[in-house]
Order: sequence, then structure tokens, then C-alpha cells
Amino acid sequence: SLLFHFGSYRNAMRARGVPDYDDPLVRKHWEDTVRPFLGTIPDSMIAHVVGVQVTEIVALRQNYGIPAHS
Repeated sequence: SLLFHFGSYRNAMRARGVPDYDDPLVRKHWEDTVRPFLGTIPDSMIAHVVGVQVTEIVALRQNYGIPAHS
């Protein structure tokens, strides 16, 4: 429903008045939120939902040593 209503996680956070993604606390929050999904669904899908570049998701996944979704 988040995608339907806001288009992305980033847009939903903006609607709630949460500061931009450059804020370290906000970044930690969305990274913690997506961590369980890393490697279980395509990086591009996670990036679309969160509203970041695919390269950010790839780097995060690789940082945790999680193989890509196949």
C-alpha cells in the first residue's frame, strides 16, 4: 500500500515530515528496514520501493556479504 499511496518509501517519509535521506539516522532506518529483504528479492525492486539508486542497494547487500537474488 505504501507504493500505491506514496510511490516510494522516500516519498512516504517526506509526507510524514522525516528529514532527507542524507541524514545518518534516516539512512540507518531504511537500511535496517530493507536488510531482511537483501538477496531475497531483486536489488532493483528494493531500490524502487525505497527510492534510491540500485547501486546503493547493491553496495549495502555486498557490505553484509549477502549474495544477489537469483
